Amino acid sequence: MSEHKKYKPTDTEIVAVNEIMSGGQRIASDIRAAHHIQERDWYRESHPADLNDVSTERRVPTPEEARRMDATLRRLGELFHESGLHWLLKGALNISLLRGAYIGVHKDVDVGIDVDELPELERVLASRGYAFFRSYYRGGKKGEGGVKVLERVSVAEFAKERGGELGKPVIAAIDAEGKIKKGEPLNFFEVFPIEHDSQGHLIGRMGATLPDEWKQPHMVNFQGVPLALSHPAMVAYFKMFNTRPYDRKDVAMLAETGVVTPHDVATIERVITTEAEVVTQKRIKEAEVLIEFIVSLVAPDMSADALYHHLAQIPAVTKRLERIDRELKLVCADIVKSDRSSESTRKIVYTILDPERRGNEIFENAQNFRTMVLDREKKKELDSNLQAEIKPNSIEQLRKELEELRAQKKMSEEEILSVIERLNIKILSKLLSGIGKDSKRGPSERLMEGKMDLFSKILKRVSETVGDSGSFEFFERATKILTTEWKEVYNDPDCPYFDVEKQKIYLGPSATSMLINPDVLILELTAKGSSGAANTLHHEFIHSYQFRKAQTIKEKFLEVLRILRKKRYTLLHEIHAYIGADRRGHGKRLDIDEMRRVLSGKLYRSISTKEDKHRLEPAAIEIKQLYALGLSDESIGELVSNATWDKKTETYDTLAAEVGKIMQDRNLSGKEVADLVKIDELKTWIRIEKIRIAAKDVITDFLK
Repeated sequence: MSEHKKYKPTDTEIVAVNEIMSGGQRIASDIRAAHHIQERDWYRESHPADLNDVSTERRVPTPEEARRMDATLRRLGELFHESGLHWLLKGALNISLLRGAYIGVHKDVDVGIDVDELPELERVLASRGYAFFRSYYRGGKKGEGGVKVLERVSVAEFAKERGGELGKPVIAAIDAEGKIKKGEPLNFFEVFPIEHDSQGHLIGRMGATLPDEWKQPHMVNFQGVPLALSHPAMVAYFKMFNTRPYDRKDVAMLAETGVVTPHDVATIERVITTEAEVVTQKRIKEAEVLIEFIVSLVAPDMSADALYHHLAQIPAVTKRLERIDRELKLVCADIVKSDRSSESTRKIVYTILDPERRGNEIFENAQNFRTMVLDREKKKELDSNLQAEIKPNSIEQLRKELEELRAQKKMSEEEILSVIERLNIKILSKLLSGIGKDSKRGPSERLMEGKMDLFSKILKRVSETVGDSGSFEFFERATKILTTEWKEVYNDPDCPYFDVEKQKIYLGPSATSMLINPDVLILELTAKGSSGAANTLHHEFIHSYQFRKAQTIKEKFLEVLRILRKKRYTLLHEIHAYIGADRRGHGKRLDIDEMRRVLSGKLYRSISTKEDKHRLEPAAIEIKQLYALGLSDESIGELVSNATWDKKTETYDTLAAEVGKIMQDRNLSGKEVADLVKIDELKTWIRIEKIRIAAKDVITDFLK
């Protein structure tokens, strides 16, 4: 790491200053100079390493470590108490304090301070035995012979530090001679200057404007001392930029506290969407600069090592070398094997460095956090309504409601087709009467638009009636991709599936006709209250949740293709996909016997052994329980992805463990959970009947 170039006073200036100082001042000045730079491995001497970039979770603190962290936080509160400064605790300690228990061993304390208040901070802390330093490695990088030092700096210098090339801004406890103390409850803490734009708004990691509500501290009383926590949404926001395994565990624990609201989630998503795009564009620009350098440097006989050596000397590359070293070596190795053209270079750089990856990771972190928070909200809602849900007569009331809905007169397929024919005539007559007003589109195109408009009205009524559009949430977005991006959809006589090689979707004759013919969609919804095509797409999307949480609909399709190529589906995957989709689709395969028949058939052949037959019912029961307890497709997909069969308990371990945890947290009995499953299934059938009636009402109104 390079060091600051300090101004060196002349001998004349030194003499002049010494002449105006008293003897005591000169002695004090000499002492401070002796401790201007101090070599300290300041963290490890009192804190054992407990985390690295591959740790999946934090180590549980020992009682002594918990007492040490308690003392540190008390000292921090005392240090800032009545200072009048705007300060915020940053980092994962916020999560521990919000939970009321340490989520693990915290290796450091991070504090946010307004940049404009740094001079006042120095004055306040100087009277309490603390001073400004910058921390960096001298004589080499970390792990390469460098020695960690702390260098005393001025307020102006301290304000410039951002943890990059110049070092980290650190405040340390010092004695009267300016020497860093040992054994203090709060020896060190790192400072993150809080910056604002010209209008006074907070500035985010990549320059986005952060909400003003995030300025306000979340005050807590910790063992009699006030602590200013960061706004919970801001804690989550900064965690979105981290991709270490234990950071994912941290945000999951933050979501579980229940302090982050759906409003906060929407705000985080808005900011992250902007900043993820900034990150992506920045990485693309860096990739283009690298490509330009490579094209200008590479020679016909140049080796990979020689190309790497030349690139490593370029300042624009050197800054990023530690981050991209391994990938850069792979790039050089592939380029020397290629024709070394600009086109080949660009393809190699984009494939290996993948400049969109970082932005996608940040965005995906936000999406995953959204799921966690909304799952928590669903659990809270379920908890608040739990006693009403599992009253002795609640199941009977739902059964009665279902019988009443089923008793309402249904339209036969013949009647519906007749209605659709009349709809076509009505729409077409309206279009023909105004055909001269729109010469760009023909009657058939406008007829299709008219029918799709009617279908959209049905979906809107469905959403109003049952709370959401069920599997059509997937269907609408998916069909847009299939018809506008992939263009072609093929028929297959046997079943719906994705073609791996051609990356096209085969949905079968009836499902394919639904994609291009709203008449069939209207027919199915009005006659059955469900759609085979929508249910099929939902089923496939659930598979994508079981392997990787893709962030866009198109990526979910592509993930399914990757899964099929590797043939990684198991019996458990199929059971989850069927139950999850049928809860929002036609509900038929919620019946275990029906599911056994389907999965034993030639289409799936997922049940081929006695062991498979034995596992089906426990798996189906556990998945139904998880849905009834409020978990989402995505959350259950993650549990399924890590599940293994436990021969002793005859359950799938992660599923059974999650059910047990929720039962314990909510003080539920086995019978109450079984009742919730019955209630969930009854609500599914009620949903289907309500969808059928809603569709019938819309087309009836349209004909009036």
